[in-house]
Amino acid sequence: MSDSLHPRPRLTRQRWIDLCGAWGFAHDDDNVGLDARWFADPEKFDRQIQVPYPPESELSGINDKTYHPVVWYRRTFAVEAVPGERLLLHFGAVDYSARVWVNGQLVATHEGGHTPFSADITNVLVEGEQTVV
Repeated sequence: MSDSLHPRPRLTRQRWIDLCGAWGFAHDDDNVGLDARWFADPEKFDRQIQVPYPPESELSGINDKTYHPVVWYRRTFAVEAVPGERLLLHFGAVDYSARVWVNGQLVATHEGGHTPFSADITNVLVEGEQTVV
């Protein structure tokens, strides 16, 4: 990945992946997704959103300005575990509350308006493709 795309170029590491781009997306207006385990069901993500744009933005591809109390995002990516290295998943901003699953395992919870957070996902990596929700 190009260093010029890194949000903090002075902190660029050799191995990093920018997860901006197309993600699966779903509105959860009835707030049933957590109990229904949407994090484990790719079929719930019936739309596509362009991250980092919010769903209200035209650039997101959703462009829905209606109030939706809960939304879900899903993306897969390929990465190999390297012995002795840790893999961190960074979020630059989430508004307001987030739960993050990687490969079906809850790896982080966060509350705060548009503030960054990270999760060490090393212990939940699987062979081949990884899934983050």
